[in-house]
Amino acid sequence: MIVGAIICLVVFCTISPSVFAAEPHQDPEMAEPVFNGISLFRYYSNSLDFVLRKDIAEVEARLEKMPFANVPQNLQEITDDFAASIIGISHLVVDIDGDLGTLKALMGQYRFDEATVLADETYSKLSLADGELERMEEATKTTGREFKVPSAPVGSDLRKSYDEVLERIDRIREMLGLYRDMMANLLLVRTQTGEMLSPTELSLKIEPMVAFVGDSISFEG
Repeated sequence: MIVGAIICLVVFCTISPSVFAAEPHQDPEMAEPVFNGISLFRYYSNSLDFVLRKDIAEVEARLEKMPFANVPQNLQEITDDFAASIIGISHLVVDIDGDLGTLKALMGQYRFDEATVLADETYSKLSLADGELERMEEATKTTGREFKVPSAPVGSDLRKSYDEVLERIDRIREMLGLYRDMMANLLLVRTQTGEMLSPTELSLKIEPMVAFVGDSISFEG
């Protein structure tokens, strides 16, 4: 019996490596990438950094080639909308910034009518930018719920990457607020300057008379 037990043990030890061996490693090129919420949030926050830098080309280059081809079906529309909103607001921010420079120049030249038209257009762009921010913020929160961010530990990478996206959205919102303040200050200057520059009127009283070369002619006005 002892001999039999020893034989069984030897046989078991011989076959066990093949039975319990780990599965062979999968070819990295054939492996399907795992969708990662942390990577997605970081990609968004990095893209928003370029919005703050007013770098349209880099924003478009990053988001038109999204590296997340395996986005879950339930998040596909949200991520597409988020990317579109980032591109949209990047254009709006650059346009608004340029409009403020033009508006300041028009004010300096006392071209108040043109400045008023441009100011109205710029306020419309600011409203559009607000809408894009709201859509991005809502998309971020929806994505966060899908990845169960509210239940993630406060110091976890998932929670931090999520908070970084919202923090950048808040910074863009603050930038738009500064643009509004600049607009208000410029329009206040326009109002004050317009009140000081009252229209000049000139009236002349001329009596018809015959005059020859060398005669003096007088006007009253």
